[in-house]
Amino acid sequence: MSKLLRAGLYRLKKEKLFWGFIIVSILVATYVLTMLKVSKLDSIINDYLYFIGLMVAIFVSIFVGKEHAEGLIRNKLIVGHSRANIYLSNLIISIVVSLLCELIYIAIVLIIGTQTIGNVQMPLSEFGLRMLNTTLIIIAFCSIYNFIAMVCSDITVATTICTLGFIALFIINIATESALRSSAPTVKHSIIDNNGVIIGYKEYPNENYGGEVKYNLIKAMYLLNPESQAYEVIGNDNEYINEMPFYSGVLIIVISALGIYVFSKKQLK
Repeated sequence: MSKLLRAGLYRLKKEKLFWGFIIVSILVATYVLTMLKVSKLDSIINDYLYFIGLMVAIFVSIFVGKEHAEGLIRNKLIVGHSRANIYLSNLIISIVVSLLCELIYIAIVLIIGTQTIGNVQMPLSEFGLRMLNTTLIIIAFCSIYNFIAMVCSDITVATTICTLGFIALFIINIATESALRSSAPTVKHSIIDNNGVIIGYKEYPNENYGGEVKYNLIKAMYLLNPESQAYEVIGNDNEYINEMPFYSGVLIIVISALGIYVFSKKQLK
């Protein structure tokens, strides 16, 4: 495994897509700090999650796809590496790159934002929980797209599927969020002051509540989608933030285990 990781990390030095990913991360951080009018650093600290799912889809599909196209996977098998180690090494490298780019964004926002906007105001415990969820969301994205890229030998097809997959996750997020809110036991109504600013929420019984089983099923579908989790973190909504690590963990383990199994049965050209 260590040899596979070293070889993969060495490839990154010459991989233009990797450096492009880093540049995009810097540009997004710069845009958020200079173009968006914000009064609290808390509101933009996780905004890269809007974009990073698509960036991960493109990077993973092309980076792993090249291994198929250039015969690197076959060569690794010939020299004795197991399929599980090959699969996991590509997953780990994808995670390292994606988390590095997220870290670059957060570092720029914190370093410059504290000087221009002010310090982060959320409690340290909440900040730590948001960072944990951000990390797991990115790992979940990598797990999904690594699965697609490893079992699909054609780089063009893999990239197309991963990109469409990101769009599908976005659409599913919208649909399940709407269904979740409409089936919840209570509904929230905003409390707005005279200046039009939301100062709180008041809950009322939901007439459309369909029962606990239906609600929990829809909630599971919603929280198993990393795109939905990303929007929960970006929106600074604490409603599900304590539950999200469990759903991310389940998704990561299941997708990775399934990916290793399918890849182990795959006929390589």
